[in-house]
Amino acid sequence: MHGAPAVKCPVARSGLQLRIAVLVISLGAVTWLTFAIPAQVSGWRQWIGFAALTVATFAAARAWVAAPEGLLQWDGVTWKWHQGDRESEGQLAVLLDWQQMLLLRFSAGGGMIRWIWLEREYAPDQWLPLRRALRFQGDTAVPAAGDGA
Repeated sequence: MHGAPAVKCPVARSGLQLRIAVLVISLGAVTWLTFAIPAQVSGWRQWIGFAALTVATFAAARAWVAAPEGLLQWDGVTWKWHQGDRESEGQLAVLLDWQQMLLLRFSAGGGMIRWIWLEREYAPDQWLPLRRALRFQGDTAVPAAGDGA
């Protein structure tokens, strides 16, 4: 079987990641308000809930702002991550595949891990070649002589 052709795909902050974070935080706020407002007395439980919601909100905002932006490249043999003037070789794993959106984990040497959200709208002409490369990235084995192929 032939490998996938080389492909380069730009990576930007994901609008879907932001929408998911806003949805989860909004649900948390509604839940907190549902239990905090009817309470006759403002106690420590309400404040702990509010503090947890605040920390979660800041963590989600920080994660979105810190989301990696760069270029993901498949050269036919290895995956490379380009960010600014830095380049790293590593392995790419698909964690979520929603056809129009992917959540990937890029692992490079030295323990560097990047969580990458890709959406088709950011590079529509590269989307199908990228998906082919993800599908065939591990299919590099050559059949041994006598395997019947």
